[in-house]
Amino acid sequence: MRDAVPSNETRKDCFALGALIAISVLVRLAIIMTIRERASYDTPGFMLTANAIRTFDFSRYDGRRTPIYPLLLLLADMDWRVVRWIQCGLGVAIAAMMYRITWHRTRHASIAFIVGLLCSLAVTELFYEQIIYSEALCTFWIVLSMLALVRVESKVGSQSWNLALLGLSAALAGMTRPMFLYLGALYFLFILARSRSRVALALVLAPTLLLAFGWSAFNKMTIDYFGVTTTTGFNLSNHSGGFMELAPPRYAQIADIYLRYRQFQVQRMGSHTMTIWLAEDEIKRATGLTTPQLSKELTRMSLEMFAEHPMLYLVSVARAWMRFWGFGFFDFVRAYKHAAGKVGYLLLLALGSFQLAINLAFLTIAALAIARWIRGRIAFDFDLAIIMTVLAGSIAQAFMEYGENVRYLAPLVPLVIYTVASRLPFPSSPAES
Repeated sequence: MRDAVPSNETRKDCFALGALIAISVLVRLAIIMTIRERASYDTPGFMLTANAIRTFDFSRYDGRRTPIYPLLLLLADMDWRVVRWIQCGLGVAIAAMMYRITWHRTRHASIAFIVGLLCSLAVTELFYEQIIYSEALCTFWIVLSMLALVRVESKVGSQSWNLALLGLSAALAGMTRPMFLYLGALYFLFILARSRSRVALALVLAPTLLLAFGWSAFNKMTIDYFGVTTTTGFNLSNHSGGFMELAPPRYAQIADIYLRYRQFQVQRMGSHTMTIWLAEDEIKRATGLTTPQLSKELTRMSLEMFAEHPMLYLVSVARAWMRFWGFGFFDFVRAYKHAAGKVGYLLLLALGSFQLAINLAFLTIAALAIARWIRGRIAFDFDLAIIMTVLAGSIAQAFMEYGENVRYLAPLVPLVIYTVASRLPFPSSPAES
């Protein structure tokens, strides 16, 4: 019966996790009581896909949104208030999972509590939980995949179950936000370096392949577009749009319309980003192209322009990568200085500066860790896998999009916080002694 009595460390662990959950719940209840849920620019697209799935009528479906977040909307019966409650619940679960991940790595309840609390109270996480956006759900899948990965690393529980959970959560993250489809392949490489088991490798990679190719085949049948989303061409045009005047003559009609809207967008926002969404309707009317057809045309045009002007494309990619980490944050805040008011502006400035500092700390830690790994001074472990996962996301996103880049960091923020906060100089716990 002695083993049934919790040790002091176990009591401390349970207390810290319980306190974290309590704080996370109370903060979200306070937000729910003071701030209303709201739509986003992307909300109509999610609703369109959700309605198509619910009615099995895909006549108006345009292929822009993958099915996982629309399924969440259907689970909530399309009630935004219920969606917001679910997303806040996911936020609490994310904080708890980040606590457990950190505890597995450090066996230190204090560090685990700090990491979990920072993830729970991160402005980006709290912000996206209140909006009908897919970020909160995507973050949940990514953190769940990391929990599965740390259990594999720590050899906790059934390894087959952990690997299956790793593969499935990676696939669901990718089918929630397509930029994260790289996760399945990346985790496959992580596991390949440790295991040659065909079953293990299949469990990790198969879910992503099945869901991605299955949905792509479905899109091919319904809208004649093979791919998980028809936004690909539009996103690539945010890169090519920076030098749209150099578009090949065959795309002159699209380029001329785009350039007119680009001038307006630059005057209004100081950047050409997102111009394609302003010009889309006129381009469709002029060309007679549907959304899937226009996406394919924009993809062809952009790829040709990248091949003809590789340096212009790479400069745009570098800028997109910098924006991903928030280096364009201060220009963004200045654009809203008057609209936000003095207090709102100072608050945005402080919170954004804090997140930027965390991002810079992460990049410094990542550079040092990778250099030490290359020199053979450290082994490739879970912490380095997290670093590689975040960096791969930043690079993949930069090559595909030049627009709301910093928004796409949101699902990876808990991993960034873990990398920085888990290295805080806490005293060793008894478990480490």
